[in-house]
Amino acid sequence: MLLNRNHDLKYYPISLDVAGKNCLVVGGGGVGARKAVTLEKCGAEVTVVSSVFSDKFAQNINSSNSSIKRIQKNYDSNDLDSMFLVIGATNSMAVNRQISHDAKARQILCNIADFPEGSSFVLPSIVQRGALVITVSTSGNSPALAKKLRKELELQFGQEYATFLELMGNIRKKVLCLNNSQNSSPNGSKHNCQEEQALDLSHSQEANASIFRELVNSDLLEKIASGDEAGIESTLEQILGSRFKTGYLIAREFQSCKNSCCEAAYVIDHEFQSSKNHGKAASIHDGCNFLSYKDLVSGE
Repeated sequence: MLLNRNHDLKYYPISLDVAGKNCLVVGGGGVGARKAVTLEKCGAEVTVVSSVFSDKFAQNINSSNSSIKRIQKNYDSNDLDSMFLVIGATNSMAVNRQISHDAKARQILCNIADFPEGSSFVLPSIVQRGALVITVSTSGNSPALAKKLRKELELQFGQEYATFLELMGNIRKKVLCLNNSQNSSPNGSKHNCQEEQALDLSHSQEANASIFRELVNSDLLEKIASGDEAGIESTLEQILGSRFKTGYLIAREFQSCKNSCCEAAYVIDHEFQSSKNHGKAASIHDGCNFLSYKDLVSGE
């Protein structure tokens, strides 16, 4: 008889920021290469130590832009100096156990491939669609099941989710920036933005949350998946206001002075906060342009 027991979580689910952190991978095979590449994609400073680097390693790390540092030598505990975390991916259980022992002694985060008992964290299977990251973990009990579930999720969540989240991120950023700046310009003076009246945000988190929920529960995902740009514009117009279509997200009418105009544009959209974009910010005001769906997705 199979038992169905409810256990407490074995691992605390967490998304770890490794940007700029020194991370070590021990192992020069295909597994080590995949771990190193993923760490590098997350912004880590990656060093790989191995006595031998296989062809599979070279095949996985084939970019001339890669900053992964390779050191051909046998592992020793000094390799952990200044490291934030270590991943052991050698074909020697003795070496992997030594890595685990050394990392524990130094209180360094450690993962040993196929050896959860010697790890302080396990690596889940990942489905990524732009900013959407879905992870699947069996707490080390069945990597095969995690892989199966990952493949199923890859079919369920298409690339439209990446576009949708890019769009939502720009909408959220611009709406919140406008709320924070609608009563004053960067120099402290009031600016006249008639567009602020088109969408009643009530200057509250509750009102903003209602708008974002409506966008999420709308048919935007389906229209993005089918490439229906007219339909996307229509849905955004219905939710954000017909007067603006998607253009509410950058206010059009600021003070007449060019400098004030540009300063206000910088407040509304921080992507224009570079001096090289000064002319671009001014053209948004002078041309009285609306933003389109493509503008929002590209962040321009």
